[in-house]
Formats: sequence, structure tokens, C-alpha cells
Amino acid sequence: MNCNQTSQYIDSELSEVEFMDHLKNCETCSDLYGKISETMNTLDEQVEIPRGLTERVVQKINWSFVKPVRQSFDYNKYLQLAAVVAFGIFLGVLLGSRANPKLFLSKKDKKEKALIEYRDSHHLNDQSTLFRF
Repeated sequence: MNCNQTSQYIDSELSEVEFMDHLKNCETCSDLYGKISETMNTLDEQVEIPRGLTERVVQKINWSFVKPVRQSFDYNKYLQLAAVVAFGIFLGVLLGSRANPKLFLSKKDKKEKALIEYRDSHHLNDQSTLFRF
């Protein structure tokens, strides 16, 4: 027996008389046809909708599309940070313009003199040493 006849019947490739003759002989197709018939009958039944169900569903749908309220952005902490940075730049420019460059150079000269004295006192000026200043 050709058991793909159920799909042929659904696709209208097989007449109803031929299909019913096939159902008498094929138990598999007969069971499948019975299950499909039960399902179709169940779907055809009228179901009573409870009162208020439609309104509740519409309310839930409407609420699901409502966007949540966005909290306002707090600019205060960013304004405070910008004020601190601006004050720091101002203070750096003010102190930098009044700085005495000779003071930094004299400290540099003292450091170089100390290094030269250290090198000379430890005999690091001969060519055999690995370190050079």
C-alpha cells in the first residue's frame, strides 16, 4: 500500500472516493486521518470568551508598548569636575609663569657636580669600566 496517499489527498491529487477506499485498507493512514479529523472538529467548536478578557489583553498590549520614563541626566557632577580641571589649569599657568628658571638650573648643576664627584671618587672615569656618565 502506498501510504503517501494522505498527502496526495490533501494536495487534491487523489479523489475522495479513492482516499476513502485506501483508508479501509491502511491502518496507519486511517489513524492519521482520525487524529486530523478530531483536531479539525475541536478547532471548529465555539468557545465562549470570558468577560473582560479582550479589555485585559488590550491593556497589557498597550502597556507593553509604553516606553519607560528616562531619568533626567545629572549635569552637576560633570560641571564640578570641569570647574576643578579649569581651576587646576589656571593655577598651573599662574605658578608656571612666576617660576624662577635659574632655581631649576642651579639644582641641575648641583646634581651634575655630585655625579661627577661620585664618578671621580670611585674611579669610574677610566676606560675599563662599563658605566659612563
